[in-house]
Amino acid sequence: MRKQLLIVELVFCTFLFGCKKDGASVVDTLTIPSEQETDIVLGLNESTTKISFDTSNDWHIDIYDEEYNYYLPPDNDNIEWLKLSEEKGSNGNISIKVDLTENSECVPRKAYIKVLSGNLFTFFQITQDCKGFFRCDDISVLLTAKELSFVVPVRYNKPNLFTVQIPKDVDWISYPQTKTVEEEVLRFTLKENIKETSRSAELKILALGEEYTITVLQLGER
Repeated sequence: MRKQLLIVELVFCTFLFGCKKDGASVVDTLTIPSEQETDIVLGLNESTTKISFDTSNDWHIDIYDEEYNYYLPPDNDNIEWLKLSEEKGSNGNISIKVDLTENSECVPRKAYIKVLSGNLFTFFQITQDCKGFFRCDDISVLLTAKELSFVVPVRYNKPNLFTVQIPKDVDWISYPQTKTVEEEVLRFTLKENIKETSRSAELKILALGEEYTITVLQLGER
């Protein structure tokens, strides 16, 4: 009887230590190929890209629209302008297609993709640029009689890239030639409208081979 118990204990110990050895040999891995960028910026005419990674475990993806919202529930269903060909899968060399809709907003937009596999995770950041010199195609500005300035966001505030054209009969709007190149805005100044009637003007911006219009409406005194 004692001999049988010793055999059972020996088999149990062999099984136990064998399992620990096998379990210890399985190491979670999640790596990004050297040619894969993690900070992806799409140009003006690009609407698709891909992300690639290698993993030894099952994986899934969470998407966020803010960089520091990783502690909140993901926004996979709310970010409608970005779609992934897959959002979960098993181990292997993974390549996922990323499709983006046209950016009709006035500013570039970003999505933060978190890949989780086992106890590991990694991030990709995707930025979609906006078109044109302006962050919008054409711009309308509404001002009160006493407002004496306004700014227009632009993508490149460099003097050699654009020309501001103000109609000669519009003496109540001016564009100072002195400006800070680092600021991504155009700054205009106005005279106070002392009349009861409103006044309007169309300014033209010639930039990067394109023409843009800024429509300005200044209300009258009331």
